Amino acid sequence: MRTPAGRQTGRYARRIAEQIGITVAADAITRLLGWDRLGSGEREALLELREFVQRLDRSVARNGNDIIAIRRDMEARHGYTLRRLRAIDGRIRSLDRRLVGVERSLRALQARTALQEAELRRVRQTVLDHEGRIVELEGALVDHEGRIIDLEGRTVRLEELAADNRVRIDGLTVDVEELYRLYSELRRDVDDLQTNQTVIRRDVDVLRDDVDRNGYFDKHVFSLGGQLIYPRASAGGEGGMMGLSSDVSYLFNQYIGIFVQGLLAPTRAATEPNYVMSADPDRPATLAWDHYGLFAGAFLDLLPGTQPITIRLGAGGGVVVNAISETPADLALLDRSETVTLERRTNAGLLARLDLGFSPQEFPFEAYVSTGISAMVDPVAFEHSALTSNEFGTAVAYGGVGVRYRFTTAAQYRGDR
Repeated sequence: MRTPAGRQTGRYARRIAEQIGITVAADAITRLLGWDRLGSGEREALLELREFVQRLDRSVARNGNDIIAIRRDMEARHGYTLRRLRAIDGRIRSLDRRLVGVERSLRALQARTALQEAELRRVRQTVLDHEGRIVELEGALVDHEGRIIDLEGRTVRLEELAADNRVRIDGLTVDVEELYRLYSELRRDVDDLQTNQTVIRRDVDVLRDDVDRNGYFDKHVFSLGGQLIYPRASAGGEGGMMGLSSDVSYLFNQYIGIFVQGLLAPTRAATEPNYVMSADPDRPATLAWDHYGLFAGAFLDLLPGTQPITIRLGAGGGVVVNAISETPADLALLDRSETVTLERRTNAGLLARLDLGFSPQEFPFEAYVSTGISAMVDPVAFEHSALTSNEFGTAVAYGGVGVRYRFTTAAQYRGDR
């Protein structure tokens, strides 16, 4: 212990030890007070004390009884003081320990205080920054206040203009109501016109139908046609010979009509080689099967009369005349001047035909192609020694090209009447 109270207590104890003369007590006090860690000057004083104590011990040894008596008397007289000193020393040690704890707490408090000072400095800096921003905001507020004053002035002017415009709008509202009334009247007039226009259109459609009926589709009402055809027998023939076809047609409406057709369809029969004319053995000849027919029937015009294209599908019945004839081989294809009829038979027949025509507008002629088949009700078989086969079959098919003449005028095509 090096505190002032400890040093004072040590001096008191040393004086008592000198008075008592006990070397052991001095050594114990020396260790207790930490004098073994003293400087050189203090050590010399302690050595002197020890020499004194040794002299005192030698004196005690010479005067032991007297000293013991004195010691007992001093212990009796100073025992309470020693006990008080020990108690004081214990309290001093307790105080030292408390002082050490207080010093630790003080150091921790100082560390916390340093942290708080650093935080306080940061807070001060933040406050300074905020004060600078507040100054900037105050300047901005002043600027905005000036703008608000300017806007208030503009608002007053706009309110004045709005009031002026409201007066104008009230006047325009009256005008708009008047215009709306006029518009309603015009709308009623337009509706009436649309109604009239619908009626007019319906009448125009009716008139157009009449014009079509009496005009352009009249090309099909009545017509005369003629064709060159090439027939083929269904069996027992070697080839076709050039034939003819003619027809007369009449339409009841745009789609349905009737026709009458005449047909000449010669074909070469299968003949023995080296066959010659009966009247002139020097002239080579061939046998021919002549197929004549007259038919009446109905047809369906698949396209309306306003179209330049005509497609007709027809069918009918009639009378067919079949004849076997002898024809010189050196005659031309259409030359029938020297043909000799050997046998003739009459038969009932049926006809089916398909026509495809083209009729340019304002032109009275219609070019058309046709294909058909003429079938006999009863098969025809001729007996002749030169025939390799007497089965000419039951039908003749043909194809042909020709033209029709329509009894209409250009004025009718244009719808002028």
